[in-house]
Amino acid sequence: MSSIPSVYPFVNRINLDVGFAKGGWDFGKPYGITVHYSADRDLHRVITWLSQQKLGYHLIIDREGLISQTCYFDKRVDHAGSAKWNNLSPNKHHISICLLSWGKLIKTDNKYYDWTGKEIPFQDVAERPDLRGDSGCWDKATNKQESSLKSVLSWFITMGIKPDNICGHNEACIPEGRKQDPGGVLSFTMCSLRQSLTIRE
Repeated sequence: MSSIPSVYPFVNRINLDVGFAKGGWDFGKPYGITVHYSADRDLHRVITWLSQQKLGYHLIIDREGLISQTCYFDKRVDHAGSAKWNNLSPNKHHISICLLSWGKLIKTDNKYYDWTGKEIPFQDVAERPDLRGDSGCWDKATNKQESSLKSVLSWFITMGIKPDNICGHNEACIPEGRKQDPGGVLSFTMCSLRQSLTIRE
């Protein structure tokens, strides 16, 4: 695996003094990537909450596709709880990437609400199945977010991370079904994303 620079070269904002880092990687380098959603759209509020919980994401992608880096890539962060992907713990072996999104929504009387009770405009909603095929309503990622995510993942692949080591939090969590991110926030499945990244590799 190529040596990964400590900062993403196309980052838009850097906020590295937030107390996320837990130390170096178990094997000296990251082996994979876990994709999350934030369950909130406010970047400052997300970073504040993560700092309080001693959790973190290396990169956060906002609704405009702008990328904030909150931890150097030579440090790991806790981001996945109890989880395993390809027999490795994402907390100990994965870069964490998060999309700003409310995530799964609540539908009542043909209106959509986030978990705080705020109504989400219809144009921001997608009705898509989750990982298990159950239908749901989601605060969908913007085209700019999805484009930035694909660009970031493609860059990490040039740095040596294999597409098969890229997963969604919902795919890796233990027990199965404990988490639902990124779920239907994305217009594509993580499986199809891995396949497309493999073709580009």
